[in-house]
Amino acid sequence: MLRELRSTIQSAPVLNDVTVVIPTLGRPILESCLRWLADGSHWPARVVVVDQGRQPVVASWLQRLEEAGMSTLYVASEQRGRAAGINRGLERVTTHFAAITDDDCFVSESWLVSMTAHLRREPEAIVTGRVELA
Repeated sequence: MLRELRSTIQSAPVLNDVTVVIPTLGRPILESCLRWLADGSHWPARVVVVDQGRQPVVASWLQRLEEAGMSTLYVASEQRGRAAGINRGLERVTTHFAAITDDDCFVSESWLVSMTAHLRREPEAIVTGRVELA
């Protein structure tokens, strides 16, 4: 289900030890991805969006999250490819953990808190989640 960032965003408790990295080409579906993240039960310490499409609207979406209290970082990148986008985002992570999602994925309300709980129990692990069709 597509969601927009125009309506009021309710703040959530922040998980200070995890950053979310999202590589993107700046497609419109990113707005819904960000809204699903904002609607989660917990927020990350920061959301790093690596924009390989250099779309001005991406920065405005992140500004809406900032206005709601979520820390974000916009990274413009000339490089292309999911791996390059993830790498540029991971270079800017300062928290103990990083979680990665794609711009066309809609995370569940408990995704981040669940992912972080698993990482805290097994800090050397790589944790993945289930992907379902919309």
